[in-house]
Amino acid sequence: MEFELSVKMHYDQLTDSEKDMVKFIMDRPQDVVNMNIVQLGEAMLSSKSSVLRLAKKLGYHGFSELKYALRSSMTISPLEPSDLTQLLKQDLDRIFRYIEQTNFQPFLQKLKDARMVFLYATGFSQGNFAKEFSKDLMNTKRGNMLISGETNLQISSSIITEEDLMIITWFRKPI
Repeated sequence: MEFELSVKMHYDQLTDSEKDMVKFIMDRPQDVVNMNIVQLGEAMLSSKSSVLRLAKKLGYHGFSELKYALRSSMTISPLEPSDLTQLLKQDLDRIFRYIEQTNFQPFLQKLKDARMVFLYATGFSQGNFAKEFSKDLMNTKRGNMLISGETNLQISSSIITEEDLMIITWFRKPI
């Protein structure tokens, strides 16, 4: 995994001294990839055990894997704007191909026929999607209710009828 991404994913779990160690590593990546664990510990006024604990907190099996990720991150060249434009175009093309292959008519008909639309999200990102979709439904004067939390879902289940549409958003990890 790219070093900076790993740091972003685990940053909130780090202690202040571990955050200082990460800053040291990010400020001097070329030096760090040429050091062994003892040298790095000494350079950061710490111990090799602290370096190893940091590596594990960042999701690596050990210091060698951290160094490999750091070295790989250094070799990734920044994308040029034209590369970004091309990547965006490819993504949009893929999305439009998917839309052309998918029959949304049954879903749209259920959305139109529903007495009320209930939106339930299982996580933070899904909640953001559900909020935006709720706003879109309100803009089209489509009645909807945003439900957050399992307790609220259980309470709301008593007012949901067969004439309603329940939309549940969730994130499924790829296999």
